[in-house]
Amino acid sequence: MKKTIRLSALLLALCACLGGCTMAFAERADKLPAAAAESQPEVTAALEKLSAEEDGNDVEYAETNYLEEMMECCAAKDMESGWTACSLRNEKIDRLGLEEKKIGFDELYELSMVITSEAGSAWLPMDWKMMVGEVVLNRVASPEFPDTVYEVVHQAGQYYGANGSRFQKLFPGEECVEAAVRLLSGERVINDPSVVFQSNSKQGSGVYMTLYDETLGYTYFCHSSHLEYYEPLKGGEDK
Repeated sequence: MKKTIRLSALLLALCACLGGCTMAFAERADKLPAAAAESQPEVTAALEKLSAEEDGNDVEYAETNYLEEMMECCAAKDMESGWTACSLRNEKIDRLGLEEKKIGFDELYELSMVITSEAGSAWLPMDWKMMVGEVVLNRVASPEFPDTVYEVVHQAGQYYGANGSRFQKLFPGEECVEAAVRLLSGERVINDPSVVFQSNSKQGSGVYMTLYDETLGYTYFCHSSHLEYYEPLKGGEDK
């Protein structure tokens, strides 16, 4: 937006020097009449310089890793900068036709927070962290739970302390942010949509996996009590 405004302002000024022009001249440099440009070498030079600067900005735009910026903002709890980076990344994906999945910054933040709360200990392996996050996403896709990451995380009686001051004071761990990005990009560890429970006690219709840590004790990943709800999801259908 800034470079478009700057381009328009410069062109209007240059056109005034030539004795006036139509508003169409300000739209793009290539619409300036060739004869007028030839009679004013300084105009041509200025336009070439601006065009080069514009190309340089496009290169910088194309090379900027906005997902990395989103991750850094998430870990720092810099919400405004994170939303901006997310918007620019989505725009870049659309403009350049990239085969990358769009990731909402709010989803990234909430998923990173709950992974940090539930499995943020530095010694826990990445697979453990990703399994915690995958259960959240399984719930989002499930007909038994709310439809957004935020609602799932903050659903009453589900994730301990998610609505308390301790949770709000947490800063997402870097590995937890990485786990959230990988999950929101489509990567899976459990790869079973019916695994919707993760707790230190057994729940649902059966245990998918049991993990043990000397400090944290047992963690059970369990199937829903209504396995019939998840057959369509295994086929890739939405709820």
